[in-house]
Amino acid sequence: MNDTTPQSDRAAIQAALAVLFDPTDVIELRSFPKGRKRTDAGYFDSAHWQDLASHAAQLSNSGAAVYITLNPVDPQLLGRYSNRIEAFATATTTDKQIVRRRWLLIDLDPVRPAQTSASDTQLEAARTKAQAIYKHLQGLDWAAPQVAKSGNGYHLLYAIDLPHDDDSTTLLKGVLAALADLFDDAQIKVDRSVFNAARICKLYGTVANKGDNTPAAPWRLSELVSTPARELVTVDQLRMVQPIPTATPKAPPSDSTQRSKFNLEDFLARHGLDYSTDQHDGRERFKLNTCPFNSEHVNGEAAIFRDGTGKLGFHCMHDSCSGNNWQSLRDLLDGPRQQRAPQWDYDAIQNIVSGAGDTAATGQIDQWPELQPLIVQSEAQDYPLDALPPLIRGAVLEVCGFVKAPVPLVAMSALAALSVAIQAHHDVQRAEKLDGPC
Repeated sequence: MNDTTPQSDRAAIQAALAVLFDPTDVIELRSFPKGRKRTDAGYFDSAHWQDLASHAAQLSNSGAAVYITLNPVDPQLLGRYSNRIEAFATATTTDKQIVRRRWLLIDLDPVRPAQTSASDTQLEAARTKAQAIYKHLQGLDWAAPQVAKSGNGYHLLYAIDLPHDDDSTTLLKGVLAALADLFDDAQIKVDRSVFNAARICKLYGTVANKGDNTPAAPWRLSELVSTPARELVTVDQLRMVQPIPTATPKAPPSDSTQRSKFNLEDFLARHGLDYSTDQHDGRERFKLNTCPFNSEHVNGEAAIFRDGTGKLGFHCMHDSCSGNNWQSLRDLLDGPRQQRAPQWDYDAIQNIVSGAGDTAATGQIDQWPELQPLIVQSEAQDYPLDALPPLIRGAVLEVCGFVKAPVPLVAMSALAALSVAIQAHHDVQRAEKLDGPC
């Protein structure tokens, strides 16, 4: 263990609030006590930022991880936990409750096992990567960002002023994806998942304390290291940093007419996935105890979502899972789509068989038609060799003389080969229709 345990810095916390927020903003403070499955949260206006800093310092010194919403929240949320901390908070800020996009966060984290702090070497690698991205964006005339040491990595915070809508979300998501494509390597990753409006960010001035505090992976104080005057990055500049579009494979035809509406609860039970449920942004959320893609992602960090139409989605809060969606989860657990057995709607089939389908409402049930006898095929006729041109007929007979193959097979093969060779420039006399049912 490390004998030196860093302590939070209340003055640094207040300084960070002054850099990141305007006096009219309401901020959510959120903390996660170390080793406990609980969330504490509170909302603070600018008149009580000193109280926010005091609560944050106390929570951090008690071992909790302390965060803030990076974008200003709906002021009405102040009535939820007004200028105080609610232990075991049951509600926190959702994306719909953000009023404006204020910051683009570029989060650079070393690749390492979950719940461990970064080594000094890893932290230096994150700093070097942050410098590379800083210079790249500076070359595109982006204004200088706020630069912060998160404790285990580095943050670049670029000032923006965008409405909170789908277009802004798509634009910022594209920036992060493009930077990740350009700069990701085996040691340092750009976190692609921090594009959502209600994203929480480490509160600078509090301690980053993942895992144990050891000399090889010490706890550290998070801090702002560069705070230039806030100058906005424009929409046009954001559009200069977007991923190169790739062709999207055409989706296979829907088979919804022959399969039932997907039963998510049965799917979870079948694969032994433990979960808890709640509501999130108007959808059912199934918070998984363990992420199927990575067993280190636990306690609801991965979740399945279901809206009112039955549409399903999957999201894990870890960057390593940012490329996984609902289809990825189905492919992982049930195999690729084309290899899955059909999920038949047996209740619907039973209703049809028993006459309780859609026609039951009218009392009219269509009757089966009278059974018809199968057509009795007449005796097969010999292939009409005399209908073939003489040269082809001779070749067919010659081949049949030394190969055990039916005459029709050889004749049809010869005609096919000839048709390719002459490319429809020669007419072949058609044989008269054979006697038979067709």
